[in-house]
Amino acid sequence: MSAQPKIVWLASYPKSGNTWVRFMLLNLLMGKQTSTENLDKVIPDIHVLMPHYAYPPRLNIPPGATVLMKSHFMLWPEMPFINLTAGFIYIVRNPLDIVASAVNYEFLKKAAPADAGDRQKARDQYVQDFIAHGAVPGWIEARWGTWDDNVRSYAFDKHPFPGLVLKYEDLVREPLAQLTRIVDFLGYRTDAQTLQNAVDASSFDNMRRIEDQEVKESKPGFFSRESSTEGLDAGFRFMSRGKPGGSKITLTDSERAQLLDRFGPTMERLGYPVHE
Repeated sequence: MSAQPKIVWLASYPKSGNTWVRFMLLNLLMGKQTSTENLDKVIPDIHVLMPHYAYPPRLNIPPGATVLMKSHFMLWPEMPFINLTAGFIYIVRNPLDIVASAVNYEFLKKAAPADAGDRQKARDQYVQDFIAHGAVPGWIEARWGTWDDNVRSYAFDKHPFPGLVLKYEDLVREPLAQLTRIVDFLGYRTDAQTLQNAVDASSFDNMRRIEDQEVKESKPGFFSRESSTEGLDAGFRFMSRGKPGGSKITLTDSERAQLLDRFGPTMERLGYPVHE
């Protein structure tokens, strides 16, 4: 009987830096990339393998192989392919910045209303829904859970396999050190210069250039898949800000206070500031 394949999950709540880390690992494994065409081939996205969240998802992994796979699912007993799990790398991000980034992504995917007043109403409703539910309602339906639930399932719950928890903010501040932690966890041997090259090739500016090129030329890849013509024409991009603290610019004081009240206990356990 052939050995079962194994999966190391590259997991996060949406808008927490998963794509950036995937691209960093792609540059590490395959050398500097000038497009995202190989991203899903090398580090597949389980949600792309599961159109409309149909069960069971299609999975094509050679027997005995171990693969990295992106996931936004909570880590729970009914998670698809939990029985194949060899470990996980989990990226956690300040939920206030997630909300700020998610608004941009919503308008990129579905296009913002043309009227400025309607756009503001849609934006305000989106944020209030996130506050009320602890998530975008559709994310809960997709089994990603609230931000609290997702974080707890990886960072705090006990599991019979190893895991590595990283902060998005640490990745931004010291990407080389955090990438080194990742490759050490994976048992992947390489040299310092190769790691630095992967970091440089995955800079925000470089990824934004790739996005602009893929959008302009309608090239197949991650960025063209994750956008709508209307959203692009309105100036929205997947690579929006990248830096921590975006919520201080795009969220009101009241919205930030409500989000801190909603997520404060879990944020505090993770070391995030909860008093402004």
